[in-house]
Amino acid sequence: MLLLIPLVAAAQSKRTGKITGQVLTQEGPAEYVTVRLLSARDSSFAKGITTDEQGKFELQVQADGDYLLHIQGIGF
Repeated sequence: MLLLIPLVAAAQSKRTGKITGQVLTQEGPAEYVTVRLLSARDSSFAKGITTDEQGKFELQVQADGDYLLHIQGIGF
């Protein structure tokens, strides 16, 4: 039981952040394109999502760290 208390406290102290955006082309919103978050240190994959019908996306991430945002879509 004593071991669980520090683990729970450590889990609750993690900070998270949010990256939101909208991908646009000259014709309007870019639907269903891939948005990938990569570690700036070694370009390893951290998280990914696709945009919605309005080209919008939202990624939940750890607040600490440097990241690269890679956006890719077919035909762009």
